[in-house]
Amino acid sequence: MNDDSVPARLLFFYSSQQFDTGSPRALASQIELLDRKRFTPLFLATGDGPLLGALEGRGVAIVRGSVTTVNWRRPVALWRAIRRQVVLLRAHRIALVHVNEMGWNLDLVLAAWLCRIPVVLQLHLPGGVAFQNLHRFAARKVLLVSAAQRLAIEHFDRFRAPSEVLYSPVDLDT
Repeated sequence: MNDDSVPARLLFFYSSQQFDTGSPRALASQIELLDRKRFTPLFLATGDGPLLGALEGRGVAIVRGSVTTVNWRRPVALWRAIRRQVVLLRAHRIALVHVNEMGWNLDLVLAAWLCRIPVVLQLHLPGGVAFQNLHRFAARKVLLVSAAQRLAIEHFDRFRAPSEVLYSPVDLDT
């Protein structure tokens, strides 16, 4: 963000549009806590669901589009998908891409990486970091829900990016 008077545009993505589990609720709470003088949140929706209503209620602009898993065995489809995302990222002047899951070689993440747009992955579940998943190179930061989660993720050391624990926000009034 070069000009302090213009808020940085953050693009959030989560593959599910449901709102009945902890991951999407934590995402909505984090977005709600953003300083809107500094950041403008956008959400890339690939379908319909309750998450979109929750985010719209928090003043988040919804961007409609698709996100696909790309495969090196289909190079033409790979480059078309990445090009489509590059156009989207540039059209919306995105400064950062936040993916609320690990994902698997998503065209959105790879396009952001190629455009030198920072990518943040926020992991909510244990699992593994596969050698073939290019997200391990694309991420600038990996956010975890606890220090114990880092220990529960197989091959976490494959990430080049630093990790940090970001505890889920809690509404103390409730």
